[in-house]
Amino acid sequence: MHMAFPLSLTTATPAQRLLYIGGGEVQEMVGEVRQFSVALTRLCAETLRSINPDVVIFPLIRSDQDAVCVLETLRALGYRGTCLVLSPPLPKPQPVEAELRAVGRGMQVKLEMCA
Repeated sequence: MHMAFPLSLTTATPAQRLLYIGGGEVQEMVGEVRQFSVALTRLCAETLRSINPDVVIFPLIRSDQDAVCVLETLRALGYRGTCLVLSPPLPKPQPVEAELRAVGRGMQVKLEMCA
């Protein structure tokens, strides 16, 4: 089943609070959209609650983590919101997105291709 998913990098609205997983210390970046960055190793339930993100954004894969690990952590911390997984162009993104949605059950997971 394919779910309609209106969120993309180009449609974020000013009311949104975005959390990027992959940064270092917890940082707030001020602008039209409230943006926060934190390393996965520093993410805890208290930080997640205090940021209260509308969207959590993270890469499909990095040298020190992958999207499955991030989704499992978010699920364990009780997050049930929207996740935007950034990916390089893939020849067949549908199976990857389906696997991410299965791991992130209870969350809305969208795979976004970036150049």
